[in-house]
Amino acid sequence: MVGLLAIGFSGGFFTHLQLTRHHLEQIKKEATIPGFKERLFHVIGAGEEQRKQLEPIVNKYAERMGQVHSDIRIQRKNILDSLRQELSPQLSAKQMKRLERFAHRHLMPPPHKRKKMQGQEKMPH
Repeated sequence: MVGLLAIGFSGGFFTHLQLTRHHLEQIKKEATIPGFKERLFHVIGAGEEQRKQLEPIVNKYAERMGQVHSDIRIQRKNILDSLRQELSPQLSAKQMKRLERFAHRHLMPPPHKRKKMQGQEKMPH
């Protein structure tokens, strides 16, 4: 009985983990101009002809969304810089190194994601 519960819990946990990862990947993909446009056209169910008609409008808003992503990224960097500066006097060198890695991970996509994004047109920073 306990084994069955453990299997059920593990299965649910890993399913939730995969769904969360997929959702986060969608959000990151939408931070690119092509990703945003593709997702929008998919959501509204636009065919090829309608896509051509809507493209100028969607491009305008995709650029605006890119600016929002850029602004958020700058704000996150500023917050993390302030955090590091304020914590620095109270942390050991080892802790500072860990904090630097933490901040870097929260500002940069993982290496395997950066390779994927190199082939896509990125939103402005």
